[in-house]
Amino acid sequence: PENHSLMASFQNEQNGSADSQFIQNGFSNITGIATGISYLGSKVLSAYVPLNIFGVQWVLIAEISEKESNLGINRLSMVLLIMALLSIISLVFIAFILSSSILTPVTSLTKITGEIAKGNLNKEIEWVDREDELGSLAQSINNMRNSIREHIAMIEEKNIELGQKITVIEDQNLVLQEADKLKDEFLANTSHELRTPTNGIIGIAESMLDGATGELEIQQKNN
Repeated sequence: PENHSLMASFQNEQNGSADSQFIQNGFSNITGIATGISYLGSKVLSAYVPLNIFGVQWVLIAEISEKESNLGINRLSMVLLIMALLSIISLVFIAFILSSSILTPVTSLTKITGEIAKGNLNKEIEWVDREDELGSLAQSINNMRNSIREHIAMIEEKNIELGQKITVIEDQNLVLQEADKLKDEFLANTSHELRTPTNGIIGIAESMLDGATGELEIQQKNN
């Protein structure tokens, strides 16, 4: 400043003198760093240290305006803020990727289990090639579906065998029914054929007992 140059300070001691709390602290043999009002009346960040050179007391003082000192802090704050925002965006992106990599397979496997519950065993199961817990879950569901398929195929095969046996039994029943019918007809015819001569024999025997052929002996009558 005009009145505080080296030459001006010695030419006009009254106007060129510099005085502040920091300078007074330095002359009091106090070293420090502090913020306050400079000898120019502005807010500054000041660092001061007392010096004694050949018996003369000096104060070495370095000052920077508060605004200028805060500029670096403001820049640092801005950098930190930008880094924080980038970190948040990165975390959100990573979380989205991770959630998609987990949620999509879980949703797909849930739909597949629903289809299996409805009886649809031909639904393609994805994610079985993954080497993690979801891959193990998909493989377990795939094994369960294959097991159900095998049991259903076994049941269908047994049903076919049972149907064939039922057909054989039905054919045998028809044969037995036909044989029973023939038996009944044979018995009916045989009974009719035997009834006529039997009645004739009974009539002849009764006539003989009545003496139509002469008197029978007692033994003959008893027989």
